[in-house]
Amino acid sequence: MDYKTKYLKYKKKYISLKNQQIGGNKEKLIYIFDFDQTLMMTAALGYIKDKNGEVKCSITSHNYVDIDEKVRNQINDYSEFTSNLVTIQKMQEGCIIKKYGDMIKSLPSENIGILTARMIIPSLLKKFLENKFEIKLNLENVIASGNSGNFSLIKNDLENIDENSNAYIFLKKFGIKYKLSVKDLLKTRKADYRKAISIIWFINRGFSDIYFYDDTPENVLAVNDLNEISKSLGLNISIKSILITDEERLECIPKINKKLEEDDLYRKTNLSSKQCKVYLSSITKT
Repeated sequence: MDYKTKYLKYKKKYISLKNQQIGGNKEKLIYIFDFDQTLMMTAALGYIKDKNGEVKCSITSHNYVDIDEKVRNQINDYSEFTSNLVTIQKMQEGCIIKKYGDMIKSLPSENIGILTARMIIPSLLKKFLENKFEIKLNLENVIASGNSGNFSLIKNDLENIDENSNAYIFLKKFGIKYKLSVKDLLKTRKADYRKAISIIWFINRGFSDIYFYDDTPENVLAVNDLNEISKSLGLNISIKSILITDEERLECIPKINKKLEEDDLYRKTNLSSKQCKVYLSSITKT
């Protein structure tokens, strides 16, 4: 069943329940989208800098999915994914991934969520998306899990929930899978764990029919773990994880590659450059 059919079915069911004035929790549907490589591609870069602050390697969001974890851990400048003029400019110049751009435009605001690992201020991202996609968003549904202030709000909410609640059960079971206590899980800095925790936060707010779209396999797998937990416990909570593929980004890839080719620093320091290869070789030796 495609998303439009499912939404219409949900809407009909919701109206029926509302007209019958049935109390209690009703099914709540939400489509949660990552930003980079899912809704848009941009020429934003993460950098590996040496101790003197010189850029040695430039990493695109597209690269990030495929590189070794040792290399990921060396990225020490994500400034183009935070809240500044360069960030906004690169977002404005980015390419909308048509399939998901069309999808988000077709949905009511109450059924849209944004979950990005960017460190951007959520209100700034909300304003950008509303202007770019000509949509309306609820600010509480725009989550930047890489933003420490934003994620701390989620963490604080989940630290104070009832231990008998579904959300707490998800936290506990997810933590057990990865050998973490609930307390330690909520302290995590791992992007995939933070995304799963954010989904649990949506569950705690009453959403029970969740679609999650992301380009990073680790994120999709982590959120899929939540669906397995739900099924194992017989809960009436459905969580579908959808991995975005290069095929869905075909129109955008050459456009962004062209922008990157015009960037002198990127040409000098991209992953295939001699400078980057030599530097990575020197710092990742085991």
